[in-house]
Amino acid sequence: MRKRLAYVAGFLLALLAGCGYPPNPSAQEELNLSGVVAGSPGALLLGVQALDTAQATVEVDGEPADDSAIQPGVVLAGQGLRSQNRIHLSKATLHYAVKGPVDAVNSLEGFVDVMGVRAKVSAFTYLYRENPDGSYTSLTLADLQPGQYVHLAGLPQDDDSLVATRIEVKRQPKPSVSLRVHARDLNTTAQTFTYGLRTYTVQYQGVVPKGSLGEGSLVKVKGSLVGQTVVATALEVLSPTVTPPANPGNPIKMKLEGLLGSLDTASQTFTLMGYTVYYGTARVKGSLAEGAWAEVEGYLKPDGSLEAYEVEVKYPKGTKGYDGEVKGAISAITADTLTVGGTTFWVDAATIIEREHQAIPFGSLQVGDWVEVKFNTQMTNPSGQPYAVRIELKRASSNLEVKGTIQNFNALDRTFQMGGVTIRTHAQTRYEVGDRYVSAEVFWGTNRDGQRGEAKGSLEGEILTASKIEVK
Repeated sequence: MRKRLAYVAGFLLALLAGCGYPPNPSAQEELNLSGVVAGSPGALLLGVQALDTAQATVEVDGEPADDSAIQPGVVLAGQGLRSQNRIHLSKATLHYAVKGPVDAVNSLEGFVDVMGVRAKVSAFTYLYRENPDGSYTSLTLADLQPGQYVHLAGLPQDDDSLVATRIEVKRQPKPSVSLRVHARDLNTTAQTFTYGLRTYTVQYQGVVPKGSLGEGSLVKVKGSLVGQTVVATALEVLSPTVTPPANPGNPIKMKLEGLLGSLDTASQTFTLMGYTVYYGTARVKGSLAEGAWAEVEGYLKPDGSLEAYEVEVKYPKGTKGYDGEVKGAISAITADTLTVGGTTFWVDAATIIEREHQAIPFGSLQVGDWVEVKFNTQMTNPSGQPYAVRIELKRASSNLEVKGTIQNFNALDRTFQMGGVTIRTHAQTRYEVGDRYVSAEVFWGTNRDGQRGEAKGSLEGEILTASKIEVK
């Protein structure tokens, strides 16, 4: 259990300010924190709080970076100041579980294998492609292909797999690879070990490990890839434990969010993010269940466990993966369906419906609302409609996105329709085809009806004026 504590950065918010409850929402407080960033590239969140990264000193896997590296789905740890409902970061450290090539993609079962590590794609996975200008285009599992070089962040599981939180497809393959994994089948004579699916071998001959390497050790590996062998150039053994508070009278207040496991109703404990959580004296909202998505607030005890004062089950067990995505306005809605971009989706009680990372009822959605729907084409109702895994209600702004199939392409007026929305352009609109920027003349010189694309811009009524258009 404790061997996974180094990954507690996934969905963990550690509050080292005052220990009273409830906290004063108007007070400012210094925070040590870690968690998975949510929101969108232009409006980042940590939990339900806005994240201001402008003044942050940033490192990614030990290398300096700027705040543009802080993106939805990344695992973050650092310090900052919380004021009202905003966190101002002063320092941020990010890490990825794997940086390397995709081995296989299984859209039917909802997973991707990346350099020997299996990653399940869930409703909480952010998939993006890096663009030449440093911006990102959202993807689905169906867009991933073997051989693509990706950065993978995720939530570790007992079988050495991950629940992916971010998969980022890089523009160019890198000469180096990196891993944060548990060493398996360690052979100190041959100086090798395996990990994950056991399809790759790490060879560390000539490299002196930093720390005491043993079977099952959590390690960070950097090196190059030769066939199915990672030839290490650096190997560090990571500490799998969190140091308990030195002064038991001033314990560390913590907030965890993730998948609940090892539920024991007799002892009133469960595990979450590698911690054993005692909930016997906590206020519990929702029904505890194995595999449910839960939030916990409590205090870290000297033995490394957590005594909770509040537990909330945010989502029931079994969030589904998705293989499609559409963004646009709701054109029709019933008690159990909604239509976006000309496609009708069905929903049920397990569909995740959110606004700014907070759950809202399906009944609050209305025709005309701008939403992002992640859907699963393998789960259809008797009418053949795909299942809506997650629906995110977007705030009307000048930075909306439409994603879908291009229709009614009009090169003369330089307009087309996508997702039920008319897209128009102006002289400053940028165009990208594949991974390459093209001129307006090149873009409009080819009939693009039927092509999949994405438009970003500002909405006025049912017309979106695009600042950027991308087609695959």
